[in-house]
Amino acid sequence: MVLVHAFIKVKDGAEQEFIHAANKCIEATRKETGNKFYTLYAEAGNPRKFIFVEEWESKPALDAHMLTAHFQEFGGEINDLLAEPLDIAVYEASKI
Repeated sequence: MVLVHAFIKVKDGAEQEFIHAANKCIEATRKETGNKFYTLYAEAGNPRKFIFVEEWESKPALDAHMLTAHFQEFGGEINDLLAEPLDIAVYEASKI
């Protein structure tokens, strides 16, 4: 299993445009093979900061996601909305 936390900070006033673009990507991503969980959260008290929390069956499933048309389009749509570069952390689950 692979977990992803993608931290996003958007420019002031770009929140709703970002959410609109994100919702299109979320809808398509949840239909992908290998996707177990894909949700966007807004930070409490700071509507410009978001986190995508994702769970994938495998690294190949995540890699395939990043090549999809809807993910590529999402990246293009939000590029000018970002206040700073994305901060993405990828974790691989291990048996403990």
